[in-house]
Amino acid sequence: MAHALHYAHVNKFITLHVPNVWRWFCNTKEIVALNNESTVIDFPLEAASWLKNFSATNSDLITELNLRLSKDYVWNKRETTPANSPLNELVAHGIARVKYASAVIDGLIDELKLFSNKGSCKTMVAIDGFNGFFNFWTVLKTSEKVRVTPDKVTLTKSFLKAAENDWKNGAVILTVDKDATSLKYPNENHYPFHLLGKKGVEHIDPFIPIHVPEMNKGEFHNLLNYLEERKWLQNPQGRQELEFLSQRNPKELIKLCASL
Repeated sequence: MAHALHYAHVNKFITLHVPNVWRWFCNTKEIVALNNESTVIDFPLEAASWLKNFSATNSDLITELNLRLSKDYVWNKRETTPANSPLNELVAHGIARVKYASAVIDGLIDELKLFSNKGSCKTMVAIDGFNGFFNFWTVLKTSEKVRVTPDKVTLTKSFLKAAENDWKNGAVILTVDKDATSLKYPNENHYPFHLLGKKGVEHIDPFIPIHVPEMNKGEFHNLLNYLEERKWLQNPQGRQELEFLSQRNPKELIKLCASL
């Protein structure tokens, strides 16, 4: 994923990057029910934080491409972001007015899909742990003790829309992650079709599955060089032990080295 994002940056793609879907459903500090039945859930602080990262990554390119809004966005009786305003103004409004951050993300995705279809820009959607959007439950509850499910969250709806195949001049790169699932038993099937489920597979169909192999020896030892430079790894045999235990899998290696 990091290599794909670097490619996007070098080739002037606007990137919509979600680094960890499941974190939204585990560690969110503020949960807002947008109606009395708690059928629509908002994570305003998480949405505003995502917009800050988006702005830091893409604001210069958006200015260079001179992307402007296609329509008015009315937030309340006093606040409006008018049509033909710079796209960066929409993003800035979501950062400044956290209450509307999720709605801004939804509008931002609509605008970028429109710009991409017109050929005004290239867009890359990169979502890590995409299967987290299709879980049956999360660990979160509203103030009324109602269990939050991903399908009720505004951010879920927005980024599922970004992953649809109704636009062009861009790319959608998704990963599935066993740690982003609500399965009770961690040793259950970890293959993509099992983690996504029928609904998840149907949402992204058609797609091109890409097998990502384990690290080769050169990549593995490059990662361990840092630990050795910091004197956290002092025994040369430690490299062999870590290679055997992790089988050169990046996530397993991180878990093994977490205590160093």
